[in-house]
Amino acid sequence: LEQLFVEHNSLEMLPPAVAFECDALRVVRCAEGNPLSRIPEHFRVNSWPRLRNYLLTLTDKPRCEFWRYRKLIFIGEQAVGKSTLMQALVSKKGRVSCRENLSTDGIDIKHGVTLDHHSKVEFKCYDFGGQEIFYPTHQFFLTGNAIYVLVFNLENVGTSRIDYWMHQIRSLGTGDGSSSIVLAGTHLDARVCSAEFVAETVREVEHAFPRRRFPGMSGVAAVSCKKGGGEK
Repeated sequence: LEQLFVEHNSLEMLPPAVAFECDALRVVRCAEGNPLSRIPEHFRVNSWPRLRNYLLTLTDKPRCEFWRYRKLIFIGEQAVGKSTLMQALVSKKGRVSCRENLSTDGIDIKHGVTLDHHSKVEFKCYDFGGQEIFYPTHQFFLTGNAIYVLVFNLENVGTSRIDYWMHQIRSLGTGDGSSSIVLAGTHLDARVCSAEFVAETVREVEHAFPRRRFPGMSGVAAVSCKKGGGEK
């Protein structure tokens, strides 16, 4: 087999065996008409050598090490708790003091973050300042193959601002399923956040931003950085 044409087949992935067993293969056409959501965007081109190198890493352990590093990006409007949530996730206790409001100027980046002591996955965390003056520069850091945590305040859900960020991710080519998007509602410990209030708010947000409109949407979570708890 020297040429393989599999366009317009709604494929999510190519079997790694194609790279291992088809030594004579020289041309592969698969970019058109296939989501290929399980293949990083950089390799979704009609370049068989590049795609073959990626497929080989899926079972070649030494060459797989790089893929355990992921980008974790916190976005949302100002004063909703992005920086506090990131610190809570990084903290060993899973919670932080919320006595003072943390404000980010530009972008705060943390390297080598692990969310589970038993996990081998390391994150490079980006905390984007929520002030509108920073928005034009943020777009340079929005990329595919990342995990986006879109933060909002359960007490005052600004759906217009959530809508802005969701469309930013989708319009920049990262809303194709290669990136995961989690909507995180903070201030779960607030007095107004009864179980019924939170459940209704989560339903409203899920209805406003369905998966069919935003591929990669993983769900809505309600969290408390102060108490370290949360609900899905």
